[in-house]
Amino acid sequence: MNTYDYIKDPTTGNVINIHTEYGKDILQQYSNISGRTKINNADFFKFREHEYKVLKNTVRPFLTKVLSQNDLDAYINSHLDYNMEDSLLEVNMANYITTWNKFMYIIDPLIDEYKNHKTSTNTVILDTSTNKLTIKN
Repeated sequence: MNTYDYIKDPTTGNVINIHTEYGKDILQQYSNISGRTKINNADFFKFREHEYKVLKNTVRPFLTKVLSQNDLDAYINSHLDYNMEDSLLEVNMANYITTWNKFMYIIDPLIDEYKNHKTSTNTVILDTSTNKLTIKN
């Protein structure tokens, strides 16, 4: 046996083997507290996968059409720069999802407006200070 095979029970102070059911339960409780348990945070991880796909397949392709490459990341970060320190704490997960939803509330109408106004003869640019599209012929 190795000394790393044991953990202290926070309730009783007893030393417990981590390979027992009770030992695994204690480890799970510690993992739950840290917020890093994928099982318990499956919804957030699914959300992050969704966020990645939307950024990659919808948001970035749209923004590359209306912003310079230099402004692209700064624009996204200005909307999604939620304090990501301790991002896996439950309250921060909820706040981050809210931040994402607010960002998409801005982006979705811009994408629709772009589709309605973009032609082969005009240029559409996003004014990042107002979040409005400008159409130049």
